[in-house]
Amino acid sequence: ENAKQINKDGTNGTAWEEVLISYLAKVSYNYDNRYLLNAIVRRDGSSKLYGDKFDIFPSFSAGWNIANEDFFNNDGPVNQLKLRASWGRLGNLTSLQNYYPGYALLSPKSALFGATPELNAGFVLNNIATTDLKWEISEQTDIGLDASFFDNKLNIIADYYIKNTSDMIMQQDIVATAGVGTPPFINAGAVKNTGFEFSVNHRGGSTLKYNVWANFSLNNNTVEKLYNKNYIDNGINVRGILYPIRSQVGQGLFAFYGQQVEGIFQSIEEIEAYTGPNGELLQPDAVPGDFKFANLNGDNVINADDRTFLGSPFPKYTYSLNTDLQYRNFDLSVFFQGVQDVDVVNGLKLTGLTASIQGYNMLKDIQNAWSPENPDSSIPIISSSDNNKNFSTFSDFYVEDASYLRLKNITLGYTLSPKIMNNVFQKLRVFGSVDNVFTLTKYSGFDPEVGADRFGVDIGRYPQARTFMLGINAQF
Repeated sequence: ENAKQINKDGTNGTAWEEVLISYLAKVSYNYDNRYLLNAIVRRDGSSKLYGDKFDIFPSFSAGWNIANEDFFNNDGPVNQLKLRASWGRLGNLTSLQNYYPGYALLSPKSALFGATPELNAGFVLNNIATTDLKWEISEQTDIGLDASFFDNKLNIIADYYIKNTSDMIMQQDIVATAGVGTPPFINAGAVKNTGFEFSVNHRGGSTLKYNVWANFSLNNNTVEKLYNKNYIDNGINVRGILYPIRSQVGQGLFAFYGQQVEGIFQSIEEIEAYTGPNGELLQPDAVPGDFKFANLNGDNVINADDRTFLGSPFPKYTYSLNTDLQYRNFDLSVFFQGVQDVDVVNGLKLTGLTASIQGYNMLKDIQNAWSPENPDSSIPIISSSDNNKNFSTFSDFYVEDASYLRLKNITLGYTLSPKIMNNVFQKLRVFGSVDNVFTLTKYSGFDPEVGADRFGVDIGRYPQARTFMLGINAQF
């Protein structure tokens, strides 16, 4: 919809262009393979920006090969020991989805005009121009260590990093009466990420040869500041009913924000006991089987002011394990991958448990909803009205632990001897492989690996397929 034109005869077209130009300078220095220095300076310019198209991005790194020093004992178990440090400043425009954010673009529309109404083609304003948009800047400091042991059979890499992102590019909130459909992109604020990454590799064996890689990382992110306000609500939603994401100073980026559920009312007596200081019912529309929402701010009114932060779509821990085994002509590879301490909004609960709201096919879980005969259910009563707004209120009912361990791939192969093939092939290997063998998770949706493009909001993303494959590798 960029630079679109339309005429009365119905012809239309679309045209856009994007230009990125970079100037790069690099200097490297190596003294006796002990002291290593690198410096890079680049100047990047993008056509996506209206005013400040260019910025300068330097980076520096240094390394000390301790193992090459005279005082180092090369006959010991340590074969390599390198200390690294780096700092860099990079620009980013990947979150800028509009090619022309600095221009007010028009979209074609048709409307009836005149005493004798006729359909006339015209244009309407599509967005608000942002002429002062700048590069999003990331500055990262990294301290690392590389070490090898026992004739380089055991290798370890460890890094600690601090990454500060400023002038973060996000879409600004606009009211429905703004007259445009696309919120403007702005330089919204700053985010800090700190973390640790560790990887280890070990190989060895004679009859049974093995090579094992393990990776582990930890990351924390915090919104440091926002330029226009204390928080920004993200437009990602579930069917236009649930808006679960808020970025707020002091919290994680794109955190889940909603109301807390304290349980399910089991009787009229429990509803009548949930009152304010003057005896007023806090949830007058509730019936047995409805959610009891927490009065977090203490004002004795259950509303949006009682919302709190409920989780993060970004995992705190990620890990993987890859193993290659070889025994004579057989080879076996196994790859595990997983995340821990991460949450997902299960939007399927809205579409699969609320026929009165959405009208979709129902989830099987609806059979386990609350009833007088099933009082221990975590699913509220199913009704045609939902007067208590059990489902149309975003709450921790939708937020689930999406930690998982997945066997991503397992491959078994066998390499035939050239003699068996009368030396027709230099090498002939047959193999069988399975992708996405199994997943261990508590998440009740289709797939806990929702994806960063939805910021952890699952509205029924198609799960990853389990794939079986047979193949042959031949060399002549």
